[in-house]
Amino acid sequence: FQIFWLFLFLLLRVWQGCSRTERVPENEEEDIYLLVGEPCAEGDYLTAISRADSLLAAPREMSDSLRAFIMIDRDVSICEYGHLDWGKAYADTIIEFGKSRGIALAVMQGLQNRGIVSRRQGNYDKAISDYKEGLELAVKENDTEMVQVFSEMLAIACGENRLYEEALSFAHRSLEIADETEDESGVLNAVSTIGGIMVKKGDYEGAIKALQPYHDRAMAGKTLMRVKYLTPLLQSYLQLDSLGKVHETLQETYQALEGTPRNTQAYLVAVNAEAGLAGKEGRYADQWRWYQLADSIGGMGTSPEILYGQRAQCLANMGRFSEAYEMERKAFAALDSVRTASTDTNLQELSVKYATLDKENTIMQLKAQRLLWSLIALSCVLVVAVGVFILIFMRRRALRRIEKERQEEYIRGLEEERARMARELHDDVAGSLVGLQWQLPTMSEEEAEKSIGEITRRVRTLSHELMPPIFREHNLTEMLLDYVAKINSQPHGKHVTLVDEGSFPWDQVSPEERLELYRIIQESVGNALRHGSGGDIRIELSGAPDRGGVLTITNFISEDYAPKIGDGAGLRSLEARAAIIGAKFSAVCADGLFTITIIVPVK
Repeated sequence: FQIFWLFLFLLLRVWQGCSRTERVPENEEEDIYLLVGEPCAEGDYLTAISRADSLLAAPREMSDSLRAFIMIDRDVSICEYGHLDWGKAYADTIIEFGKSRGIALAVMQGLQNRGIVSRRQGNYDKAISDYKEGLELAVKENDTEMVQVFSEMLAIACGENRLYEEALSFAHRSLEIADETEDESGVLNAVSTIGGIMVKKGDYEGAIKALQPYHDRAMAGKTLMRVKYLTPLLQSYLQLDSLGKVHETLQETYQALEGTPRNTQAYLVAVNAEAGLAGKEGRYADQWRWYQLADSIGGMGTSPEILYGQRAQCLANMGRFSEAYEMERKAFAALDSVRTASTDTNLQELSVKYATLDKENTIMQLKAQRLLWSLIALSCVLVVAVGVFILIFMRRRALRRIEKERQEEYIRGLEEERARMARELHDDVAGSLVGLQWQLPTMSEEEAEKSIGEITRRVRTLSHELMPPIFREHNLTEMLLDYVAKINSQPHGKHVTLVDEGSFPWDQVSPEERLELYRIIQESVGNALRHGSGGDIRIELSGAPDRGGVLTITNFISEDYAPKIGDGAGLRSLEARAAIIGAKFSAVCADGLFTITIIVPVK
């Protein structure tokens, strides 16, 4: 008997030893961080993201500070690789993680990353707000390094927002701190920023004069530092028509970018310089190709009206005047939107205040009615008891009928989708092909290529809607990122935004559920593009592991169309799709916003 208990005790100890989670030793934390930090610093962002995902998902426990630094470099790599919305959502995760763990540096880095994304998306006011919040926290924490960093970021954002004097003030503050701390990288950053601000002011000779004393020091730095330093030099030489200097500086830029993928933000410096140089030398076809490459990479904080204006001038130089006219119209529209942005912000703030006041009034009314409803409920207990058995029977019959109707509605939705595809193929694509057949003999080669390209785009759009995504190989967020990118590439005048808060494990949802959710989003966005009144279409993934996932699609809708929403078969089709996977469906139209909400239960 004693031998049995001894054996059981030893077995328990072995089991505890095997099940105990291994913790990363403190002396190994730096080596583990460098697995992500080094490829991130060298521009190998895919490797950095992959390694960060593996480390964060590994069973080994790590300190909160190590986890925070890995998350920060993961977010930097995501943003630098061009996934700005994904990076912005993950920056929110870092900020919340830092606040919950009391890691001020994580909060500051999250604010810095979020500000960088807002700046690249042209939302300079939001970027400045994030940077100032980070600067206040850095001053409070007496973190000189982060004070210098946020001063640098504020200089950049204020410069892009045309607040040049304020921008120069922050830039000189950054330079002073870098000099005092003998931070070579900080000095070069600040000098490059000062040069960039002077370029925006139009003081090109002053920019060159400020930058030239630091040339050798900058060329000895890392890739991003060299590229940042060379950017205002290239712009200044182009504006001063010093084309020999442009060629020379471009060679230095390509040397700095050696090994950097062509689809990263850093590569835009060389692409934009090549476009400017081609325009100066009269090679407008080459300039247009460089502009197309720049557009495929994505803007880097340049105002839309400036981008459209540059492209309109290039098209006009090539003799493509109708296209240049349309591009110039886009430039004026973008400029008008910038001028009215502050007014829209004020209106949004007033709407929020009105909604809050309305909610407070509703709460007061509910409290006043609570006592009355309690008395009514007590009087109804006897009636409910008598009718409960009848209600149960009727409810079961109603549930069977509703389930049958949902299945039929789902099938009708599929048939309507097939019919729509058939109509678009027959009326749009086929009709365009027949027209092209008759017009082809009289068309120029350029007109023919343009018509064929337009028909090809339509066919690709239809094929993308028909092609089921491979949900067994990719999670829902990855497929939605690809879908949103394709939608935003179409010239429909609206923008689709995807936000994944990272608070629910969508990758654990079954492939069947992912397919239905993807189709719901696809149909909802299609309806919004056809019937929405304008503005962004927002797709948000949120929720919590213990409460389930929440999917919302929001868009603006006109007051004339709002009463017709409930009469269409589209919502019934979406509700039927949600019912197939056991999800809750709701659709609300209020204050000019139409919101669809899908709640996926926890399995």
